[in-house]
Amino acid sequence: MDNVARNLRILWRAESIIADIRFRQMMTRSFLRGAAALLGAFAFLMGNLSLFFALRQAWGRNWAAAVIALANLLLAVVILIVAQRSKPGREMELALEVRNSALQALEMDAQVLQQQLAEFRDEVRGVRRRSSVSSTTRSTPFCRGFSCRSQAR
Repeated sequence: MDNVARNLRILWRAESIIADIRFRQMMTRSFLRGAAALLGAFAFLMGNLSLFFALRQAWGRNWAAAVIALANLLLAVVILIVAQRSKPGREMELALEVRNSALQALEMDAQVLQQQLAEFRDEVRGVRRRSSVSSTTRSTPFCRGFSCRSQAR
């Protein structure tokens, strides 16, 4: 029973570590995506305006606006790709390995416990059968030491 409790504690610990790592990864990705969105919006407002005035004289209004929009879009895509590719690292692999090991140990403990319960059940059934067989062959307390002619009739 101590092994079951120990394995449950290990499983709980591994699950909490995995949840913490996933939460940190989600927060990192969210932060990077938020930064990309904020940067995109800021670049759109400020950079577009200044570049537009600078390029308008050389390329005209239409081409200047198109180049600025394309540059902002490329920058936002690069930041989103970086956010998507962030990995949790070796911590997650280790936590998953510990969790899987604890689950396997719990499964083995459960199988051993199931086997022990089956053996106990069979033992109890055997005791019941022996007691019911011996009670039918035993004399009743009333007839012990006396002749039981009146009961035979």
